[in-house]
Amino acid sequence: MWQQISRLKPFSEREAWFLFRLAAFGEALGWTLLIIGIGCERYLPNHSHIPVLLAGRIHGTLFLLYALAAIGLAPSLGWRPLRALCAAIASVPPYGSLAFERWEAHTRSIHAKSGQTIYVRVQVDKKVLGVQPHRGVEWHLPSTTIQRGETAQQAAHRLIIESLGIPLRAGMVRLDDRHPRTFRATIPHAPSALDLTPYIRATPDIEDARFIQPHRVVNNKFA
Repeated sequence: MWQQISRLKPFSEREAWFLFRLAAFGEALGWTLLIIGIGCERYLPNHSHIPVLLAGRIHGTLFLLYALAAIGLAPSLGWRPLRALCAAIASVPPYGSLAFERWEAHTRSIHAKSGQTIYVRVQVDKKVLGVQPHRGVEWHLPSTTIQRGETAQQAAHRLIIESLGIPLRAGMVRLDDRHPRTFRATIPHAPSALDLTPYIRATPDIEDARFIQPHRVVNNKFA
């Protein structure tokens, strides 16, 4: 039966992850409503059962949707049956789906493939570091490939040190949940003048690098 389910991949990996996160947050919201309903029943003067009944139905619906998402999206997410089962069971304790989503997000940032490209959004004084490749006019977020034996977060950390020469504390580089394969780092108290010349000279595929104040960044490109 699992082989039949695994053949169904109606969503891309990015779409499946977004839908699973939506279901996980929805299931956690259901728990919140149920807890509020129980509190209303216990502490309100009339001890009405209506809040619990309404919250229970909403929570039950969100619980089923989350369980279906955990199983149905597993093939698109590349999960094995045991992982999908753990994701579904995580919804049994209160806010377990939210805990599983946070754990899975952390795991996705660590278990990256060697040679995979990642991007880093480095922000200093409301400006973002951008690079311009040779024979190109568009500005992009700086990128690097994950080397063998390092995690994606370590690769992002290495890229920032190579480009800015600023030592970073652990935890300053975090995965950007809104964009795939992208990490974020805000550098506080940066030097007034950052010399990017060594980084430009050491990176043969870029023409220029500078801090830009963009309106937005779409698909790792400045808009």
